[in-house]
Amino acid sequence: MKKKLLMFILSLFLFIPSVKAVSASIGVSSSGKAVVGNTITVTVTLSSGQALGSWDMLLSYDNSHLQLTSSSAEGGGTKMVGYVSNSSTKSKSYTFKFKALKSGNATVSVGNYSVYAFDESVMSVSGGSKTISIITQEELEASYSKDNNLKSITVDSYELSPAFNKDTTEYTVTVPADVTKVNVSAEKNDSAATMTGTGEVDLSEGSNTVEIVVTAQNGTTKTYKVTINVEDLNPIEVTVGNQKLSIVKRAGNLTIPNGYQLTTIKINDVDVPALVNESNNFTLVGLKDETGNINLYKYDNEKNTYVKYIELNFDGVNLYPLSIGTILDNYKKSTVKINEQEIECLKLSNDSKFVLIYGTNLLTGKDDYYSYDIKNHTLQLYNTEYIDKLNNDIEYNYYIMIALGVLCAMFFLLLVLMVSLNKKQKKMLAVKNRQSKKKEEVVEKTKKEKNKIGKDFLE
Repeated sequence: MKKKLLMFILSLFLFIPSVKAVSASIGVSSSGKAVVGNTITVTVTLSSGQALGSWDMLLSYDNSHLQLTSSSAEGGGTKMVGYVSNSSTKSKSYTFKFKALKSGNATVSVGNYSVYAFDESVMSVSGGSKTISIITQEELEASYSKDNNLKSITVDSYELSPAFNKDTTEYTVTVPADVTKVNVSAEKNDSAATMTGTGEVDLSEGSNTVEIVVTAQNGTTKTYKVTINVEDLNPIEVTVGNQKLSIVKRAGNLTIPNGYQLTTIKINDVDVPALVNESNNFTLVGLKDETGNINLYKYDNEKNTYVKYIELNFDGVNLYPLSIGTILDNYKKSTVKINEQEIECLKLSNDSKFVLIYGTNLLTGKDDYYSYDIKNHTLQLYNTEYIDKLNNDIEYNYYIMIALGVLCAMFFLLLVLMVSLNKKQKKMLAVKNRQSKKKEEVVEKTKKEKNKIGKDFLE
């Protein structure tokens, strides 16, 4: 009997349905590296496979290493309290921003939590924490990679000379005359490095230089130079100054300025692309230097000369600067830098805020002086009307001053003459008075002598 009762009780336990507790987890993660003085973001995520109902959690952190600067929690603090009104929410995240105060390890964790499911049942929660390693800026930079090498360079299927070596920085490639574009690619030795200079390259006749710059994680750079030589069976070479240049024969390699039209001219009996402007009768051709740089030059067919083309673009004015032949009154010749170009100009003084530039207006073809504001970088036509009037007024006043000066001089001379005559008259009068007095004295003396003689005679 006892044995049957025991079997019955055991059978009851076997038929009791198993109940699984609903669980949730709290994850703590951080982004980036923690550097002293910088800000690091910590994310706390509450998640579950079941719908969340409400929660109450508290974030703890090492305040000797971290300083809380902002929080998405209610009130901007570390207490995370929430309630969900629908059954679709299965996760909730909070973000906290900290300023790293000093190097070392700092732990951020979530404690004192209670989480309920949407059906108000208590959820079993596994808490989370994160240990953040904080380093100084010097320690961070010391950890950066110094590798600025390439692993390979390819120029389409053409052969590189010499064969690639990470320590060799200059290469050449030769391509047929009809090749107008190539694709330059390279592979970095270190994924943390950055690279510029690769991609599709437009080619012109002769040499074309491509520079691939590799920057290591620590900021040091290395430049690999690839010279792509396009075969030119009939090159046209010219010398401008002391520089040897070659004429560009492909129109696609020329940049056409506003107001110019593409055409073809003959140089050395070879058709070459040129740009013409009907307003100013300029003819431009492209010249390339030994490194592959192309610039436009003004071509004079009669003199067979080439002058580098410089165009200054301002609001409403496109100006081609010319050499200054005549120096205006009170000005002196100098230079001014505009858009990294040294331009000849006229200045009133070394510290002038405005200078005069002489050039051709590319829209009208007229040559004029223009006033350039050095500080504000503006240009306007130089108006000589006011200056001419001022000069005329100055000239008129100059003549008036001369006339007044002459009158003053004449008046002064007249005054001097009158003073001199007055002195002379006074002198002559004094002499006359002395003579008259002397005469009177002689007459008186003679009279006395006569009287004496008469008296003596009577006696």
